[in-house]
Amino acid sequence: MKTAREYVEEMIRYKKSLRYSESTYRVLRNDFAPYVEAGNADGTITEGLLDSWCLRRKSENDNGYIRRMSAIRSFINYLDARGEYSYGFDEYDIPRSGRRYTPYIFSDAELLELFRAADRTPLIKRFPLRHEVIRTIYRLIYFCGLRPTEGRLLFREDVHTDEGTLLIRKNKARRERLIPMSEDVCEMCRDYQYILRQVYPESKYFFPGSDGKAYSAEWLQVNLKKLWKTAHPESRARVRVYDLRHKFATVSLMRLIDSGTDINSAFPYLSAYMGHSEYQHTLYYIHLLPRRLAESDKINLSSFESYIPEVPTIEEE
Repeated sequence: MKTAREYVEEMIRYKKSLRYSESTYRVLRNDFAPYVEAGNADGTITEGLLDSWCLRRKSENDNGYIRRMSAIRSFINYLDARGEYSYGFDEYDIPRSGRRYTPYIFSDAELLELFRAADRTPLIKRFPLRHEVIRTIYRLIYFCGLRPTEGRLLFREDVHTDEGTLLIRKNKARRERLIPMSEDVCEMCRDYQYILRQVYPESKYFFPGSDGKAYSAEWLQVNLKKLWKTAHPESRARVRVYDLRHKFATVSLMRLIDSGTDINSAFPYLSAYMGHSEYQHTLYYIHLLPRRLAESDKINLSSFESYIPEVPTIEEE
């Protein structure tokens, strides 16, 4: 496996061959590569290092942050195109503007209306499976706590409704994991599989487009926004597909707290379920809990103090 610096230099040479300015990507050579080397002895990229490097720095102005994120976005796209890594970095996970983004936590009622809007998606003859994909994919991402990329790139052969599991192949943490599904979710997937076999019997992907390829991150985001506008026309909230995963995490935490489960013991299980390579990525969701729960005596924040990251100033287009 190559080091971050080797990949950076390769990408810069490639970009220069296309007559792009080297200065655009200098931050990767002078900042990102040394950052990875300082955090990992063998100089290879990890999810934790990548995520932490993408957080906005206290001294960083909007323009500086945008330039840095533009460079890393190009770098991730370069690695994905080469098939070197599969980080699962959706286009909307990386900032494009100076606006700060706070995850939107759907209420149960809002989610219900969102899914009802999905159920009303009309059939378009040119895209005979599209309406079924829309009815199913957002529910699957939410109920299984998937990253958006994990949902849209799911292979048909990895959905095991008889066993009640999903196999998530190498993700942004470069790990595989097996996710259990509830019987309701299994039934939903069986119904969808039946239609999938009729429409695209040879499909590689569980959610194929009319060209047989997986839908793009942009398609997934655009259609969620359309559903949200249909379900909540007066709302001015800015929602992302990733917010479904945030909702899953916070609901899971609240259920654990309400049931009296020992959070210290439960966190590693939730972390493994969500595919986090580092413990603090799961602990981040404590910040998103209702204040009454985050400050209750059921969560001993002092025991997590050195692990819980500050709320990142994530931005979104």
